[in-house]
Amino acid sequence: MARTGRTPVDLPISPDAVYKKAWCDNRKPFSYPPMRRRPDHGDRMETSAADREAIAVRLDGLKFGAVFTGEEVRQVAGYLVEKQFPAGTIIIHEGRRATSLAFLDQGTVTIQKEDAGVPERHIIDLSRDAVIGEIAFFDNEPRSATVVAKTAVSLLVLTREQFDALAETYPQLAIKVLFYIGRVLSRRLRQVTGRYVGMLA
Repeated sequence: MARTGRTPVDLPISPDAVYKKAWCDNRKPFSYPPMRRRPDHGDRMETSAADREAIAVRLDGLKFGAVFTGEEVRQVAGYLVEKQFPAGTIIIHEGRRATSLAFLDQGTVTIQKEDAGVPERHIIDLSRDAVIGEIAFFDNEPRSATVVAKTAVSLLVLTREQFDALAETYPQLAIKVLFYIGRVLSRRLRQVTGRYVGMLA
């Protein structure tokens, strides 16, 4: 059968062929659902064994350590990186896109909300054992508030990419981490709600 440059409609057409033909015909190509690359060990931050052990000790000293076993703490520590900020540093900017969260190891931070034409509104101060940045971590939306270091601050940071790598290697442990973060978020919501109810009373 002579080739006509068209594919007979009664023959099976692969999705790749449809995509390429639409592109060549200068039409809007068929849009496949985005595929997220599976994390591998190459995605993990390069930290030394000594750094990981130091992070594990810090993590174990938080309330996190009371919920997880020593081995689990060491496993999670392998996906964290420690970052320090002097007082007055803006750690998180409201409206910016980022998907990391952090466990507050030392110091105090102030949560603020921006409003056009109005000075930044103080929402709450958080100290050791708090988790910051978890909202954007979960919903992949721009940061919902600004976080400023009120004192010198030490954070243990977990990026979304590192969490995906953790979930790939230790799926049950990743679920346990999510439940822990959920409980921390629930306690903070109760705290902020109680504060505003008191202000309205």
